Amino acid sequence: MLGPVREERARWRTQVDEATTYLTDHAIQLLIAYKGDRIPTMAVRYSGDMRGLWISNRSEERKLLLLRDATQHCHTLFFDSPLYILRRARAAQQLERLLNELESPQGQ
Repeated sequence: MLGPVREERARWRTQVDEATTYLTDHAIQLLIAYKGDRIPTMAVRYSGDMRGLWISNRSEERKLLLLRDATQHCHTLFFDSPLYILRRARAAQQLERLLNELESPQGQ
């Protein structure tokens, strides 16, 4: 029974690795895709920070929690309906806070 579970964990680790690599490799496209200064910059920061987080020395549990939290805020900010302006504004604040923490020397 443990064999299939290990294989599945290896499969999703590979998927996260590939996704964070893809985001980083294509981050420049985000500068073109979004208008303004704040949103494109935050999208690029998210891309780079998630890759850095995934290859960091943090525990797997901590990596997954941070990835989940940042990605939830990112998804709300970039993909929720413009009708949810307050929710999107809060997501932007929380995402920026998380990115600042990850980029700080203490966040390493």
